[in-house]
Amino acid sequence: MADSAVLMKVTFSLPSELVRSVREAVAEGFFPSQNSMVREALTRELRRIREKRLYDEFVEAANDPLFMQDLEQTQQAFAGADSETARMIPNG
Repeated sequence: MADSAVLMKVTFSLPSELVRSVREAVAEGFFPSQNSMVREALTRELRRIREKRLYDEFVEAANDPLFMQDLEQTQQAFAGADSETARMIPNG
């Protein structure tokens, strides 16, 4: 978390079993605090949502004939430059 982040206090209602599990994980040293565990879990879930949205956009683009045509034309336009650059790469 960025040092300059402004923290906001919020309240959530959670099932008692979930709260117990969070407290256990903190007590066992998996996280330094309940706040950090919740923050990390929410950050991870929000990242998953962003990645899902991006994946869906890729699928939509791949099913768009105009986008695919434009992509093919762009690849053809840069084919010469790509092959020239590939020849400059040492064969390791």
